[in-house]
Amino acid sequence: MLFIPSQIQYQYFDFFSINTKLHFSENFIGQILNINNKYGIEIPILISRIFSGRIDNMAFSNTGIFSDAYSNGGFFAMICISIIFGFLLLTVDSASIAVPIKITIPAFSYIMFVMNDTSLFTTFLTGGFGLMILFIYILNSYYLEKS
Repeated sequence: MLFIPSQIQYQYFDFFSINTKLHFSENFIGQILNINNKYGIEIPILISRIFSGRIDNMAFSNTGIFSDAYSNGGFFAMICISIIFGFLLLTVDSASIAVPIKITIPAFSYIMFVMNDTSLFTTFLTGGFGLMILFIYILNSYYLEKS
């Protein structure tokens, strides 16, 4: 569960340390700013093909938040994504003050495993991180009213 994602993260670093970065061309930021992918193929498939040595490979080598950030903008993007992730964790912490820890920890432990395989934006929008923050906030209101 952790070895293969780590290997794929290294493959992203290895590939993008010598090739052109994506500049967020494969997510909603690239769509908003009209930035196109210069490789002509989705990057998870390209990485899979390069490191498997098979041109017909259609597997998706998805990666975690840090290697996705590196592929989009190098170390600077990694620092920016880390800061955004830190603010999201602070949001979780402040939104769950009254919620018992036996609810908060299990709710977000799954999200942390998901982030090992997906980017921060994907996890927030479609992986449940944003929804989980909303649910914890609502649950926090319930526990504050109850006490």
